[in-house]
Amino acid sequence: MKKAGTWLIVLGWVFSVLGGVVGILIGANLATGKAKGPNGEKVYKYEDNSRKQGIPMFVVGTLMFGAGLAIRLTG
Repeated sequence: MKKAGTWLIVLGWVFSVLGGVVGILIGANLATGKAKGPNGEKVYKYEDNSRKQGIPMFVVGTLMFGAGLAIRLTG
């Protein structure tokens, strides 16, 4: 497992708060991304602290996207 780059976390939060799909995708990748380990077994790609950033990033991005969509459809 590796630590996610600071730039990835910052960009993910920026896009999530702005309601972008990119923030949702970055959050989902951080939270659930997997890679093959040395023995061929699938393991999480990022360490626990990085994955813990991805879950709320995904939720905030989804809520902001939904809110923006609702505003556009009703306005």
